[in-house]
Amino acid sequence: MTEPTPAPDPLIGRTLRAYELQEEIGISRWGKVYRAIQTSTNRTVAVRILSPELAAMAGKTNHFLEESRTDAALVHPNLVAVYEAGQAEGIYFCAMEYMDGPPLSQFLCRDGGVDEHRLLLALVGVARALDFFWQRQIPHQPPQDKNVLTNADGTVKLINVEPIEMQPSQSPREDVLNLAVMFATLANDIAPVSKSISEFVETMMVREGHKQFASPGEVADAAEALDRKLFPPVKVVRSRISQIRPAHISPAAAAALGLLALALVAIVAWFWWHAHHPR
Repeated sequence: MTEPTPAPDPLIGRTLRAYELQEEIGISRWGKVYRAIQTSTNRTVAVRILSPELAAMAGKTNHFLEESRTDAALVHPNLVAVYEAGQAEGIYFCAMEYMDGPPLSQFLCRDGGVDEHRLLLALVGVARALDFFWQRQIPHQPPQDKNVLTNADGTVKLINVEPIEMQPSQSPREDVLNLAVMFATLANDIAPVSKSISEFVETMMVREGHKQFASPGEVADAAEALDRKLFPPVKVVRSRISQIRPAHISPAAAAALGLLALALVAIVAWFWWHAHHPR
């Protein structure tokens, strides 16, 4: 007995305001998420759609729009940007930055092991976003890998800031501990890590009375320093020819050379004239 063919998604191919929905790319707590093209700019975006079931519940449409607009006001390199939230043809939507990378667990993999350079970059990115929240006293969820999105270029960003599914983080130190547990769990599921990475994560998890990181900002600074130590940037060596610079010429010397050139031109012109106009 053949299984029935699922009905096509009626939203795919549809345009909501300036956003042409192209394919489903995920599910959020609000509903489906689609990859779309913003036709006014030809920019690829992600569009979150409020499900009809939630939209029918009292207060959910306002909550959806309020949360989207709150997120749009949070501007940071490690937060997914929110462009617009609204309603079109009875459908509530939120247009966001499109992240084209794999899930964090795959992002950290390389050749069957842990890509430790990417692990440190991801740790820095999430920690910077969390530190941004604490500096502005913004209530937020504890860090979870499902709320970390990646880009193919190696950028890592947080999404779903509002503490809906969990109690908000109670202190910067709590965020540091949750960060350590999250990355340790992800790495352990892939392969063993080097001693340097292991010791760094252990330092994040030490208890009171020992040397520890007091805030996500301190974690980010230390992780960046460790990344530079373990994975120093490749220096581009220029050819010696490109390094040769012309010697500095003073204005007086330049003027003298100019007069000499004019004199030579005058002498050549004098000889040419007398050669072609003999007396």
